[in-house]
Amino acid sequence: MGTSGRAPAVEAQKVDPGQCSADDKACITGWYKEYSAAILDEFRYYAGQEDFLADMLAEPQATLLNAKLSLLLVEGGLKYDQWTLLDDDGAAKNAGLDMARYHAIIGPCREAISQMRTALFDLRQRPEKVHAEAAQYLKNAAICEKAFALAAKPSKLRSKPRAASPDPAGSRPMEITPAKPQP
Repeated sequence: MGTSGRAPAVEAQKVDPGQCSADDKACITGWYKEYSAAILDEFRYYAGQEDFLADMLAEPQATLLNAKLSLLLVEGGLKYDQWTLLDDDGAAKNAGLDMARYHAIIGPCREAISQMRTALFDLRQRPEKVHAEAAQYLKNAAICEKAFALAAKPSKLRSKPRAASPDPAGSRPMEITPAKPQP
């Protein structure tokens, strides 16, 4: 079988939660270990794109953007979108999963990946939406990082621009008024 030049298919999921019975703890924990490891790897990859997204928002460069998007098509993971997730709180709880982490991995962690990927592609297709997508990405990324005790890597996207001082006193001369004369 030859290669077609297209990006490789997403690696097959070994544990299909649809094949797990609600009381099959080993199957459900096997799914969770495989799924959470894959999602967290993809999350870290897309979190690594924060500086690039911030740079493109500040100063778009079409050639660099096209090169990066081509690379994302090859390197960027799609397990978050194509792997089957277990959407059964009862089965997850019965299997003894950490419910905060379970909810984070099937919710905000997956969403953060999707939002970063969408924001990157929207730089070219729908640039007017990117700021809102980036803001939602940061919200979900923070939830994911907190749930899994991941250190947030400092990035240009996360650093807040300094707001102008509401009191511009430092920009004008100080007024000095003499005190009342003493008799």
